[in-house]
Amino acid sequence: MNKEEWGKDYEKVKKTNNILFLVIMFFAIIVFLGVYYIITSPLWCGGYYISNFGEKIKLNTDMKKQILKGGNFVDRKLKIIVKNCPQNHKCPAVNVCPVSALSQKDFEAPKIDYDKCIKCGKCSNFCPKKALVLD
Repeated sequence: MNKEEWGKDYEKVKKTNNILFLVIMFFAIIVFLGVYYIITSPLWCGGYYISNFGEKIKLNTDMKKQILKGGNFVDRKLKIIVKNCPQNHKCPAVNVCPVSALSQKDFEAPKIDYDKCIKCGKCSNFCPKKALVLD
């Protein structure tokens, strides 16, 4: 093989490597953007989170801070602090729950159905006595 033939082969290999590099970089960028979108999608979707039930939930400021810190607000659990609940009226937070996860018998403190609860925080934000806490 003389120098001219070797030079032509070298240029072909060089072009092929450049094209291969660009294709790999293109897919790496697409994968990166896809993963980034999945992680931050609640913030990109106008501040909404889509629950397991398909319900569109408006994220409050606390939830957004959790996401930006790398936390997951969905891992939190709703708790009832019975001593904060006056238990002398119908709980207004029961009607606020979008999936009816709260129930109340007479004037007792509300009960939580954890299988239904989507941890949206609407009830805890609505409760004036702070008896419902999303921890």
